[in-house]
Amino acid sequence: MAPTEENWESNIKETVTLLRSRVKQVEEYSLLQKNRYANPGGYLKYEKAVEWNCAFLLACQVAFKTAGTLDFVSRVATYVIKRVAQEHGSAFWLASTLQNALLQTDLPEHITGMKRVIPSGMLFLPSDGGLISPDGEPVQAIFFSHLLKGEEPNYTLAGKKLVMHMDADCVQWSTVMASGTLYAANLGVDRDEGLNLGTNDYSGMIMTEVNTSEEDKFVKQVGSLVLQVLLILQTRPDLVEEAIPLGFGGTKKQGVRKDQEALLRPRWIGKTYQLRRERFTELMATHPSPRTHWRRGHYKRVLIGERSLGERKWVWIEPVLVNP
Repeated sequence: MAPTEENWESNIKETVTLLRSRVKQVEEYSLLQKNRYANPGGYLKYEKAVEWNCAFLLACQVAFKTAGTLDFVSRVATYVIKRVAQEHGSAFWLASTLQNALLQTDLPEHITGMKRVIPSGMLFLPSDGGLISPDGEPVQAIFFSHLLKGEEPNYTLAGKKLVMHMDADCVQWSTVMASGTLYAANLGVDRDEGLNLGTNDYSGMIMTEVNTSEEDKFVKQVGSLVLQVLLILQTRPDLVEEAIPLGFGGTKKQGVRKDQEALLRPRWIGKTYQLRRERFTELMATHPSPRTHWRRGHYKRVLIGERSLGERKWVWIEPVLVNP
């Protein structure tokens, strides 16, 4: 029996469990399983992220078949998940130290000249909870998509077409959390005028009542993290590892079982990154040392090449943990 709206309202946990038991019915499940990764400790398993997102797609199929439409969050999340699946989007694991630094960094109001490094992908976050929803639940993964003006994704859901018209470059994302709660956003990016986090449309789908201002703050925080990771991929390739087979270089030395040779190693962002720290001493100041705090990071545009050409690039001014 397919889940109904009444099931959702009366027993959310039971419905989520039912959906997750039927994820293999969803086309995207097999597409996302084509790339299989070795799961590092302290992160949501890749297979679980696939399972949970496909359960969401199954719920959307039921809703779309019944009502003929989807709410904003469901529509954006559906586009993102389907695009990641159909394009075999890359999966990345964000190291805890780099995540902490990015969460302590402010984005400028306008981001101009943002290039598309990859069209779509998955970002796995540390499970110890650096990014927490208003319900107190950690975001364990984020699926994202970077569309360019003029691209028109045309997907099918429950036998009906889902079409999105792009009037500007757009970054879309949706979250993965254990409870099945999902947030999604659609951020329009103009390559000349940039992106303004203060004026973009966004929304969230939640299962409990929360303070609206807290929800707004959280959605902007997730969007900021996604955009910063895209900027890191563009400007700091030294922080990004390549995805290679787990058994590359000889399985015997690395202790890799034969059935694991086809697995890809986790593709880390910032695995070797070290937080910047600054400790005050009596020689550095004539007043008492300040308590531990962050000097927040930011981004700035710097000139490259000849001044007459006017070419600029983004540079990350890293945050500093003062007096740790």
